Amino acid sequence: MKKLFLILFFFSCPILLFAQINLDIKNKKINFFKALEVKNKSVLLKDKSHYLNNEQVYQPIIYKRKKQNDLPDLLVYYFYYKKDSTISYILYEWEDKSDTVMAISQTKTLYAKYNELVTQINAKYGKSQTEGNLRDSSDLAEKDYLRRSDQWRNDSTDIQSYVVLSNRHPVSKNVRVLPTHTIRVFVGSPFKQKGSLVMSRDEVAYLDNKVRLFLTDICAGNFDSLRKYITHTVASRVKDEQLDKLKDEIKNEMWDLDQSQKQVTFTGKAYTNLRYIRHGDTAKPPTEVLNILFDEEDKIVTVLPLKGSPGD
Repeated sequence: MKKLFLILFFFSCPILLFAQINLDIKNKKINFFKALEVKNKSVLLKDKSHYLNNEQVYQPIIYKRKKQNDLPDLLVYYFYYKKDSTISYILYEWEDKSDTVMAISQTKTLYAKYNELVTQINAKYGKSQTEGNLRDSSDLAEKDYLRRSDQWRNDSTDIQSYVVLSNRHPVSKNVRVLPTHTIRVFVGSPFKQKGSLVMSRDEVAYLDNKVRLFLTDICAGNFDSLRKYITHTVASRVKDEQLDKLKDEIKNEMWDLDQSQKQVTFTGKAYTNLRYIRHGDTAKPPTEVLNILFDEEDKIVTVLPLKGSPGD
């Protein structure tokens, strides 16, 4: 009986180990991870999406792992360098695609999985830096929007993770917010920032002027004209119907610049975010916010109108 137990343990152990996220990516090449996925009988997915990355990094190779218990499918995205095929970073994603309200028993399963992942990473890199309003499982029954993010960073490692458990599904005039239940873990190496992240007054004024011109065009319905302010990847895909809906959300040009920030994302790309609040809005936090994100070429990547606060 003891011999049988040892045999079962020997064959079970690699499967259990593979089910965990891989934290050791230094100097490893894409072929190493391809072999792991093939051995695990993962499914290679085709994806026509375009991911905004450092120009030195290929679009990802994506695998779907075998389904685990009551969790959503695990998708693994491998981003690797064009120069030598070494891994830039890996994204592990569990995302419920049903867009429906989730029962507490299911959210507890997702929360337990997230805790398992955090425990695994804490064991290797120490306690994470944590943000968010999700403290423990008791919160799951009390709030309809919960989020937690964790980060581990040192000279050789940059790991970021977050979980969003939201049953909110409000509907406004043109926008419907769907329930969201997602876990994402990014495992990579820290990027070295070139140049300063501090914005000069002239830089802010230059981008603010672009925003003013963009707002003038969109409020006037000059959709062809405003495309010159948008990054080519987005401008070539966005439709007039989408811009018309955005126009209805923005309403008018009366927005006041509130904050400006430059940041480097996990992918190594630098972005600038300008935050505007509706003119005359004195609420704390503001009732209406307009976030506009610029890429490294000072082209608009995202325009995001928000009403109220997204979380507690």
